[in-house]
Amino acid sequence: MIRNLLKKVFKIFLILFAGFLILCVYAYYQMKPHIDAFLHIQKTINEANVSTLEKEYGTKDKDKVFNHLILKYLNDLEGKDNNATS
Repeated sequence: MIRNLLKKVFKIFLILFAGFLILCVYAYYQMKPHIDAFLHIQKTINEANVSTLEKEYGTKDKDKVFNHLILKYLNDLEGKDNNATS
């Protein structure tokens, strides 16, 4: 009796766990372009020297430049979404 109940609970757990893994993989592939863009922005800022940052963005602070580029990416992304729905 208890053994059958434990088997059923274990099967339910495995099904839920497999569903969770599938959902995680799906979410990763949905977010992959955004993750790649984030990594590209981060790499660009880390490789840039201070004079280049000063010339292009008017500041030497890498955090401000990073925030600026992320906001620009999000605004561009939002603009594309608005054009697609219009």
